[in-house]
Amino acid sequence: MTTDERTRPELDSKALLTSILQAGARIYMHIAEATLESGAPQAEAAVRAHLRGYGGWRGQEMRQAHVALGGTVDMQTLMQRWDSASTYVVKDEMEADGTYTPGDVQFDVHYCPASLAWKEAGFHRWGHVYCDEVHQSIAGSYHPDGVVVIPLNLMKGDSHCAFRWVLPPTARTVEQEVTPLGRELAQMYPDADTGPEDGARLAQTRTSRLIAGRFLTFARALEEHDVPESVLVEGMRRWATHRGTLLAEAITGRSAYAFLANLDLAPLTVWRHELVETGSSLVVRVAGTPIDDMFGHYEVGERARVFWDAFPHLVRAFDPSLECEVRLSDAATPALREIELRTT
Repeated sequence: MTTDERTRPELDSKALLTSILQAGARIYMHIAEATLESGAPQAEAAVRAHLRGYGGWRGQEMRQAHVALGGTVDMQTLMQRWDSASTYVVKDEMEADGTYTPGDVQFDVHYCPASLAWKEAGFHRWGHVYCDEVHQSIAGSYHPDGVVVIPLNLMKGDSHCAFRWVLPPTARTVEQEVTPLGRELAQMYPDADTGPEDGARLAQTRTSRLIAGRFLTFARALEEHDVPESVLVEGMRRWATHRGTLLAEAITGRSAYAFLANLDLAPLTVWRHELVETGSSLVVRVAGTPIDDMFGHYEVGERARVFWDAFPHLVRAFDPSLECEVRLSDAATPALREIELRTT
């Protein structure tokens, strides 16, 4: 195995984080499109329910993490310790031009990786719905009086997004106990001594967890609205196939290592793993991933099977000469344990 097959060394941390942010944007897009095309009577309601559930989950997790970090539950803490890598990507712009107080945060965003992915696919309407539903759900679940206003939005055709996160003067003080989950989540946030490389890695780790959250909240919304699981499976297949195609277009290497080194989920960076090369095979022995960590926290490991079943489609779209076998643990909460890539 050689390590010179990372064929995109010119990419800086911003570009690498953009890649994983767009993976997250596209999982929503592909499952939403499969849902809307299914003809299920409650298809649109299911998509909106997913967005509210996803935003609510993020707000609750961030509140637990921030309190464990010693922060207060207000809009300034929410924005300055955001879970997604999106704020890491636009950090300089937000810090230079934004205004921050506990009850009123304002900033503009001119570069949004999600909007670029959605516009490329003509996904304008439901990209706009995403922005409205998710951000308000985050604000309200993080603080019961939290409100966000987005008068300008890239998905409406504006030149940028304008955000204002507000707590009214009558907002109550939120009492949140430090939880075991909050302590664990807090480890994924940088501190004052964290360097740029580790900061980017932590942002990738948090954003990988968010991909699992998108998948899980969508799976639950579809089930609650009587949309068949086959729709979820089809959306995951489309997501994986699209990503493999894009990766093949972006790099010149065609090997198992090139695939792993350039994959948007950053397995060689954020997975706890060991690589074993045997002849024509490269095996990734996995001790844990941010995705499976999330499934384990909520004891929904059965969902891991549907999620990881899509992985071979990703490999096949990247290089049809690579065979992929995914092995999960047999535990009560299944998790990824091995991926074997073989050259045919």
